[in-house]
Amino acid sequence: MTWEVRRSADRFTTEREGSVTRYCFSFGHHYDPTNVSFGPVVAVNDETVQPGGGFGLHRHAGLVIVTYVVRGSLAHQGISQATVGPGSLAVLRCGAGVEHAEVNAGDAELRFVQTWLTARDGDVSYIVGADEVRVGEAVVTAGRLAAQTFTGHLFVARGSARAGEEQLLEGDSVRTAEPVVLVPDVDAELVLVSW
Repeated sequence: MTWEVRRSADRFTTEREGSVTRYCFSFGHHYDPTNVSFGPVVAVNDETVQPGGGFGLHRHAGLVIVTYVVRGSLAHQGISQATVGPGSLAVLRCGAGVEHAEVNAGDAELRFVQTWLTARDGDVSYIVGADEVRVGEAVVTAGRLAAQTFTGHLFVARGSARAGEEQLLEGDSVRTAEPVVLVPDVDAELVLVSW
């Protein structure tokens, strides 16, 4: 496969009390052996969390987890205490293992997109406010991006964009091993993992 568009409606969905998660890749009990990864990307989870909800203390290892907040306020607890607001990027480097929690810190609905990439480095850190993130050969950028040519994984967090000849709407994604021209609409917010 050199090029594939995946539509929002085709994502796996899990509904829990106070939250809804939509998955671009196999995750947990949602398993499709043809959809476990693309390059270093093993998860792109679109999370909607109601006030007071979230994910209690849990463990990760061997990953770099990049979180882009679309709306609301995300409180991170663990190796670092931080609050992440709309349009901000936060990066958790899990190393050999780290525990953390993520909860809705505000009184309005929280929506964030979380991208998981495999990583071998042993560093553990949590950084808020990065413009872009390098993980091995991949670079993660998010927010309002300029028109560009890319190879990798693109997720439309808000608004719309054109990739090649394909019109993409919120929740749609593209995986490509060949260069594709990306033209975002003026209000689009995207999460791009390029290599």
